[in-house]
Amino acid sequence: MDTVRSVYYVSPSNPGSDVAGEKAAALAAASLVFRSVDPVYSKKLLGNAVKVFRFAVQYKG
Repeated sequence: MDTVRSVYYVSPSNPGSDVAGEKAAALAAASLVFRSVDPVYSKKLLGNAVKVFRFAVQYKG
């Protein structure tokens, strides 16, 4: 594959609340999927969703 793939990241100095919000939503949705199958993993996903959402709220941009 010869297509250039740019890498992007979010950080306090390079905010991306829209991307972080989408990631938080995906993690929260995945936690619902795994809730009955693997409750420990589900809680881990939800905890990370909360952390990412807090980041999105704190570092808007």
